Amino acid sequence: MNYDSQQEGPPFVAEIRELGQSYQLLANLVWYNIAARYRRTWVGIFWVMLYPLLMTAVLAVVFSGQYNPQVEHYIVYLLAGLIVWTVFSEASASSLYALSANANILNSIHVPPSIFVLSTVLSSLIVHSFEILPLLLIAAMDGIPVQLGWLLLPVPLILTAIFSFGIGLMLASFVIYFTDIVNIYQVVLRIGFFATPIFYNVATNDGRLGFILRLNPVTYYLESFRYVVYHGQLRLLHDLLPAILFAVLSVALGWLIFTRVKRDFAYRI
Repeated sequence: MNYDSQQEGPPFVAEIRELGQSYQLLANLVWYNIAARYRRTWVGIFWVMLYPLLMTAVLAVVFSGQYNPQVEHYIVYLLAGLIVWTVFSEASASSLYALSANANILNSIHVPPSIFVLSTVLSSLIVHSFEILPLLLIAAMDGIPVQLGWLLLPVPLILTAIFSFGIGLMLASFVIYFTDIVNIYQVVLRIGFFATPIFYNVATNDGRLGFILRLNPVTYYLESFRYVVYHGQLRLLHDLLPAILFAVLSVALGWLIFTRVKRDFAYRI
């Protein structure tokens, strides 16, 4: 990629332009992330489909007695929630290490630093998209009608990835100044797991708990994804529109923060 510092322009604009010019590097980074992740596993990419099934089985045993009567097709409900949560949590958490793990590249050649955050998010999105297949098989076996609307399932997952990208940009910006962010965010994710309606139904929780759940942006991605599984449709006002707004706000804020501090990356990584 040719680089001309005199034509760089505002940092947030220059970063977008350079990111668009680096699509080949982005594709290579995504492929490397996926290949490195499953290189030494026995089942390879099939572990992606096996892991959520095992987690669903464990959570179903623990929580089905309490929540199963409240939720129709509870196993499907639980698995759908885990898929969306895993995309968000993994993509955002991986962004904490995106710059430090690629410091040799970042300090050797001129590349847009955001490409490393984006590659981790896209890797998580692609990998966990494979989990849709066992989800739909279980849904069909559990009595949910097979429907053409299932083709809409990538929409809420993509919105989840966009929201995660914005969060990841902020985390990657903060962690170069405060390494404690790594430990703090791990605690935030653990709290967030229980503050997100993964194994219980947000519709049956009113009062303070319901209010907290609706303040959680990830709730809208879960609800949108589940509604497509159950009904083959997207609900614009109920969850899709808030999901879009949170994604746009996340990326806008993350992009502004990231591009303001990116000049410090070379000195701190």
